[in-house]
Amino acid sequence: MTEAPAPSVRRIVTGVDANGRSHIVGDERLELAQTPPMGSVVTLWGMDEVISLPNDGARPAAEGWMPRPHGARLIVWTKEVTPSTPPVGAQGEAVAAAEVTELYKKGGMHRTETIDWVMLVSGRVSCEMDSGDIVEMSPGDVLIQNGTEHRWKNIGDTRAMLIAAVHGAYPNPETSS
Repeated sequence: MTEAPAPSVRRIVTGVDANGRSHIVGDERLELAQTPPMGSVVTLWGMDEVISLPNDGARPAAEGWMPRPHGARLIVWTKEVTPSTPPVGAQGEAVAAAEVTELYKKGGMHRTETIDWVMLVSGRVSCEMDSGDIVEMSPGDVLIQNGTEHRWKNIGDTRAMLIAAVHGAYPNPETSS
């Protein structure tokens, strides 16, 4: 089965001017970049520091794909039905290949120092835990991932699209390996 090109996502940003009036300060389409084995991915927004509001809508500092403790990322990704092609760059928005490689050393099973709120927008996916538990998701379902070992699989016949809000956390020294 041949997949259509990866989608783009429209990002609209608000902010306030010097007089405290609200405005649209950004409106653009961001292309998702191929990042195997994830699929196609783009980070829509992120922060690694506490933000004061209201503000001018300037994009906060956010290095890398995974947020630091108390940082956050808003990520959209698609999971392909068939294996993806090698990674390509995309305006610094794509997941860095080294980070993906680190996450996927164990056949896709990985764990991050984050709490992830993942909503399936379209398609069908499953998420498998290292215990063998598997949950199948349909559009509208939300999975709360609490820093646990897991792997994603597209179980449908079309590309699946997911949105994840990712919040950085401190590792638990009692359970971290």
